Amino acid sequence: TNTKYHNYTTPAIRLRNLKHQHILQQFLDGSIYMIGCTSPSTEQKKAEHVRELIDNELGITTPFNCLWSEA
Repeated sequence: TNTKYHNYTTPAIRLRNLKHQHILQQFLDGSIYMIGCTSPSTEQKKAEHVRELIDNELGITTPFNCLWSEA
């Protein structure tokens, strides 16, 4: 059911207690964070997990690589 699906996917996209938060936009029900190649590896792994979840739901199969580096 929709409730089971929502309960399964929602915890995957919660990003709490980020050490190096860079908030791009805040809303009443959440925020948009920027997580890049120079972010801590734990934050990168969480962002990668969320991206994989979304790509899977949208049927996207092209891999994404972090190609930019700190200037």
